[in-house]
Amino acid sequence: MAGEAQGYISLDQAWALALQHARDHREFYGRYAEQEFSWDFISADETEDYYEVWVSYRAVGNFHTDGIEQFNIDKTGAIKSRRIVRQPRLSPGFIAASVTLVLLAVMGAIFGGLWVTGTQDTTNVTVATNAPAVALADLPTPLATTVSITPETLARLVSPNGQVTIDLDANTVDVPTKLAYVPLTTGQIPALPDNFTATSNVFELTTETPLLKPITITVTLSTADTALAAGNADNIVIQHHMGGVWTQLDTLVDFGASTATAKVDSFSLFALTVLEPDLTPISVPTPVQLLLPTSTPAPVVKPTF
Repeated sequence: MAGEAQGYISLDQAWALALQHARDHREFYGRYAEQEFSWDFISADETEDYYEVWVSYRAVGNFHTDGIEQFNIDKTGAIKSRRIVRQPRLSPGFIAASVTLVLLAVMGAIFGGLWVTGTQDTTNVTVATNAPAVALADLPTPLATTVSITPETLARLVSPNGQVTIDLDANTVDVPTKLAYVPLTTGQIPALPDNFTATSNVFELTTETPLLKPITITVTLSTADTALAAGNADNIVIQHHMGGVWTQLDTLVDFGASTATAKVDSFSLFALTVLEPDLTPISVPTPVQLLLPTSTPAPVVKPTF
């Protein structure tokens, strides 16, 4: 074939190349370069001259959100550009613990130059600079997905499991961009408000440009979700985490279609949640037995003769 004669690579080979490049050049991650990483593919698109490959990466440890990076790869196999779309995020508890360790280290240096126990020894860290090529059969199944958005057209993103649908009207953005969907676990999100329970639908939406119009999020309800809500639509709420707090979105629940729908005008973390029904038993007053006075019959007077 003509493409093969020119040495073009396939889309699958571009995926493998992006993963290999990420493993061989971990210094690109800056302050996280010495962390132990795992990678997952998000998606890949093909243009006339390039492949655009999106990859998520997770540093082993106290991180509650994956990082995302994008590769532009020439069809001859050359890496043209690589950029970090989102850095991995440390959990709040780990940040607090890190600050404490730094303070202890400073105090130890002041009072006698003591060594701080628990310092990581990086002298034996192995960097996979010569890792073998990854076979296509070993590539993991993409856990996330992206969709291209242009100002003039409608757009729809459907999660890989089909349970989350994002609909965007025309002119929702002012420049061409991509919308990325990344599924999360309940352990990767901040604590929900009291009495709310997260369902299996917890995810993050990101894009590179602000929204000009609200988007519509539709989440499929499971039988377990409905049962947990005790069949009450008011107990099912899509929540949005912004500015360090969870915001309850105005959620329309359709039990017939098994969906919950809400509109939002910004991206971040989202969770389909259920408000635990109030199962406190209602106290019923003990019925009071009214004792009515009994009438005493008038004595019978017998006539005397």
